[in-house]
Amino acid sequence: MECCGKSEADGEAKEETMEDVMEKNRRCTDVLFLLLFVAFWIGMLAVGVIGFASGDPRVLIYGTDYQGDLCDKGDLDGLKVRYWVNPYEIMSSLSMYNTNSYNIKDAKSICLNGCPKTAADNTSAVNWVCNYPDSEDGYGYKTWTKDTWEQNNYNYYSLLNVTLQKTSLQWKGPCYPVLLPTVNNYQSCQYYGQVHVESETAFANEAKAKLGSSSYNAPESYPLSTVVATLSSTISDSLSAPVAVMQRYIDDFAQGWAVCLVMGFVAPVLLSFVWLAVLRYFTGVFAYMIVFMVNLGAIMCTVYLYMKAGIIGSDAVSAAIGAPADSVLNDPAYTDPAEDNETVLKYCAFAATAVTAVFLVFSLLMLRRIAIAVAVIKVATQAIAGAPSVVFFPIAPVLLTLGFGAYWLPPPPDPFS
Repeated sequence: MECCGKSEADGEAKEETMEDVMEKNRRCTDVLFLLLFVAFWIGMLAVGVIGFASGDPRVLIYGTDYQGDLCDKGDLDGLKVRYWVNPYEIMSSLSMYNTNSYNIKDAKSICLNGCPKTAADNTSAVNWVCNYPDSEDGYGYKTWTKDTWEQNNYNYYSLLNVTLQKTSLQWKGPCYPVLLPTVNNYQSCQYYGQVHVESETAFANEAKAKLGSSSYNAPESYPLSTVVATLSSTISDSLSAPVAVMQRYIDDFAQGWAVCLVMGFVAPVLLSFVWLAVLRYFTGVFAYMIVFMVNLGAIMCTVYLYMKAGIIGSDAVSAAIGAPADSVLNDPAYTDPAEDNETVLKYCAFAATAVTAVFLVFSLLMLRRIAIAVAVIKVATQAIAGAPSVVFFPIAPVLLTLGFGAYWLPPPPDPFS
């Protein structure tokens, strides 16, 4: 009697062997997911092409000026540092002074070769930073080129007519006085310190003389000297926002891809052969050396984290570019955008201390067992002597993994920008 196409009279069905299974015709059984996977690859390639065609990783490093132009690009080549010319505009972006949707991104900023400096101490001069001479709004000094403007420290105030000098004395441009020191943090000039008293006095006297007033009236009701700390923290907050931090992380990888390639692939592959040689011929030394190096590496990593957290020494992580004086970093009105990173590093140092302690304790407890491990490793290394070609087997998977990583990791800066 048959049931579902089989007859019991024929006896038990023949059991399928592995050869029978392998000889069956193969076909795709998940067509829908295959189509989705193909669509994923097409989309990924499209995003990569669009990113490479229209992206610019420099957006992740440098800021934009008030005209929307990227610093260190095109006509602004070499002008990498963003400088907010009017501190009162930054204060206007805060909620306590802001009555509209104005924010720090709307404050006027221009691109310079470096952060401007205040006048020398004990001098009554006023240093000025003027708008681009060929600015799109026509509020500049078109007689000069950008090169001339840069060579003259961005200052053409004395060449302006009386009307433009008066608007400059009212903090309306095209020139703005440099009354506060700044430091380069993440390619942006951040205010700190104290108002240059002599320059402020000279600026007020000139304003009274040319504006025909018996007293100088600041653009706002508060003195500039009372809001320096607020200015510094406002710029710091904009530079340490999550998006800004993510941009810098992505750019760090884009800038350090060569180091990642050498230290993440070339060096490990070459050192792996050295490791196998040591494993083969110096098994006893290898076992004890691994225990020693693991503990030494943990201690060095912990000490490094304490240094970067500022707990040991004076090499704490900082946003300042270059080597600013301690008077800048320790100024009470200065807010370092990297303070959050310093806090993270401090907790990482505490965690590394605990891990290092655990390593040391386990290493001491395992000393008697290392001899057993040496014997096991010696037996395992006999496979290398019997089949030397096994040494080269991992190279192909490593190369494939490297190619996959090279395809995925370098492109993100372009689409992200």
